[in-house]
Order: sequence, then structure tokens, then C-alpha cells
Amino acid sequence: MGVPVRLSKASAYGVLATVYLAEQGGDRPVQAATVAQACRVPFNHLVKILQQLVRCGIMSSERGPRGGFQLACAPSDIPLLNVVQGIDGPILANSGLEPDAIAARPAAAQLHRMCQDVADFASERLRTATIRDLMSNDVSVGARPAGAFSAPLHSARGEEVSAARSSASSLLNLRV
Repeated sequence: MGVPVRLSKASAYGVLATVYLAEQGGDRPVQAATVAQACRVPFNHLVKILQQLVRCGIMSSERGPRGGFQLACAPSDIPLLNVVQGIDGPILANSGLEPDAIAARPAAAQLHRMCQDVADFASERLRTATIRDLMSNDVSVGARPAGAFSAPLHSARGEEVSAARSSASSLLNLRV
């Protein structure tokens, strides 16, 4: 089964909507209903996400019958991390331990540092991949740098798992 390290649905929907708007060319606003239908995400939830992306400067919006949403800048200038943080805030380490347990036990502190390393790796991977990268379907997007992990990753069944990922879905649902 494994332990998922994943984005929230809201962040995943935000990334998908941002990619969709980028694919539309940006010459005119696209209505939220069109984006929701194309991305197959719930309309009411998506509207709130799009509004958050407007507030953080990734998108702009226009009111009225010809209004809608469009990107505020080029897809190559939008790191995935900006979309994720615009919706959910920073990626944080979560070892599952209380602060006093971390302070009291060296092993707990080490575990917490390891979880921070995973959070830092995820942040860096999302920072270096852009909306344009997802549009290009580039297999090297977010690829794991050599030596990023000292040992191979294994599934719950003990099978070795490849850490290299090449699609948008793998960037949005990392598994370790």
C-alpha cells in the first residue's frame, strides 16, 4: 500500500485548471463552468480555488457575461509550487510526533528531520516544474536527481519502486 505524500484535492484541481487555462492561449477569459467541465472537477469547489489563484496573482478575472478567468503571466513563469502554496500554503513536514516528543528523544528528532527532508524535496520538485512543463508532457519534469535517496524505495510488499515520475498525475500524487 505505501504512505502517500500527496497534494490536497484543491491544489490538484488548481494545477489542472491552471494548465487548462494555459492551453487555451490566454487571449480571452474562460468561464469557470467551462474549466470545471473540461477538468472534470466540481464547479462550486473550483470557483473558490480560482478565486484564491486570482488573489495570489496567478490568474486574473473579469466579471460579466464575457468574463471568466485567465492566467496573469506566461505558463513558463508559473512554478507548480506557487499554485500549491497559493491554495494550501507552504509544504510542511509532519512526522506525526508532538514537539515535546521530538525534543525529548534523539530518534524522534532524527525522524522529524527526515520528514523535513521529504517536505523540502517535494517543495523543490514543485518549484522547478512549471505549468509549461506539464503542458509539454516532458518526461524529465521533476525527475529525481541522482543520489536524492541513498537507498531504493520499496512498496509495502517489499517490491522496489521507481522514484522517477513523468506525468502530471505523478507530480500531484507523489508516493514514497
